[in-house]
Amino acid sequence: MNTRLLLMLFAFSLFTQCDKDEMSEIEKRQKEDDQKINDYLAENDISAQKHRSGLYYLEIEENPDNKKVSEGDIIYAKYTVSTLDGDDLDVDTDTIVVFEHGSGSLVPEGLDIGCGLMHKGEKLRFFIPSVLVFNRYSNPDFKLESGSILVCDLEVVDIQGKDERLEEEKELIANYIETNKIESLKEFANGLYFKKLTAQDQGSRPDDGDIVKVHFERRYLDGTIHFSTFHNNPVSVQLGKNAVEGLEEGIKLLKPGERGLLIFPSELGFGAGIQVIPHELKNELTEDGYLSNTPEPFSPLVYEIELLD
Repeated sequence: MNTRLLLMLFAFSLFTQCDKDEMSEIEKRQKEDDQKINDYLAENDISAQKHRSGLYYLEIEENPDNKKVSEGDIIYAKYTVSTLDGDDLDVDTDTIVVFEHGSGSLVPEGLDIGCGLMHKGEKLRFFIPSVLVFNRYSNPDFKLESGSILVCDLEVVDIQGKDERLEEEKELIANYIETNKIESLKEFANGLYFKKLTAQDQGSRPDDGDIVKVHFERRYLDGTIHFSTFHNNPVSVQLGKNAVEGLEEGIKLLKPGERGLLIFPSELGFGAGIQVIPHELKNELTEDGYLSNTPEPFSPLVYEIELLD
C-alpha cells in the first residue's frame, strides 16, 4: 500500500465510518438535513438545484465555455464557508487552496462532488448536508457543531493537469537549487536530487525489507520546516513498506552514520495529500488525531536525513 492510498483511507475513514446499525440514523439525518435546506431556501427565496448526492447548488458566476473540471484535475480555488445557521467558518476570499478532484483527497466530500459540476472561472454556492461534510466531528473554536450543514461559495480559479504541475514543480526545484547555490547534487531520472553531506568508509547501504532508524527534517522550498525528528526520537522505517518514495530512495543511498540532502517533486512525496476546507481546520484535525501530519498538496519537498542504523 503506498503513501497516497494511505492518505485517501485517512480521509475516507474520518467522515464515513459507520456500521449497519447506524445506517438508519444516517438516512434519518439525510431527510432532516434535506428538510432544513429546503426550509432555508424557501425562507430566503433561493432557487437552487438538487444534486443526486443530496447537496444543493446555485450558480453565482457562470462560464460554460471554459474548461470543465474532470476527475484527476488539479484545482486552484477560492472559497468562503459558513454554517446554514449563519456562523462564518472562513470568509478569507483571498485564500487559494489546491486539491485534486475526484480522488477522495478533499474534505468535505460534498464540496469535491460539487466541484465536478464546475468550469474554470465559475463560482457556485453549495448547500451541503452534514453527511457530506464532517459527519460526527465538531470544533467549538470554529463554531462547528456535530451534524452542521455548510454553505460554501467555491470559485474555480484555475485547472491544471498533473504533467503541467510536474513541470512547474521541476522549475521551482531548479530555481531553489540555483538560488541557494547548492552544488554537487546528483539528479535522478525520476526528479530526485541527492547530495551526501557526510560520508563513512565502512558499512553497507540498506535495501527493501530492511528496517532502518533515521532522523529527518522535512521542509518546503521556502524554508519553512514542516516536521523534524532531530530534537526528538528518531523514527524506524521498513523500506518498501509505505514510506515516502523520495525519502526511501534517499535512505538507500546512505550508509549508517551518513547524512544526506534530498529534494524531490510531490509525486515522490505526498502528491495530492489531503486538503481541508476551511483550510485552517486542517491543523485542528491533525492536532485532534483525525488526520496525519501531511504537507500541503502538491508540494516539492526538501529533506535532510541521517541514517543511524
